Amino acid sequence: MIHHYFHDSSFDVNKPGSEVDDLKGGVAGGSILKGVLKVGHEIEVRPGLVSKDADGKLTCRPIKSRIVSLFAEQVPDTDYFAS
Repeated sequence: MIHHYFHDSSFDVNKPGSEVDDLKGGVAGGSILKGVLKVGHEIEVRPGLVSKDADGKLTCRPIKSRIVSLFAEQVPDTDYFAS
């Protein structure tokens, strides 16, 4: 199933200069437009990393991750649905 999520804000929860093994992740805020998001789901953020190749052509590499927690207004849950 394809899920659609409108992302309107994000921030990093890691301390500046953190070592790779100490990274905790980040926070994304927005609205679920279609489908369900659940803890444990693999997600893909698009367009992801945008860069130019040697010829000046834009390329996009999606960022893949996994949902480890979900909150709405500071209330934890295991899944959230489009509404």
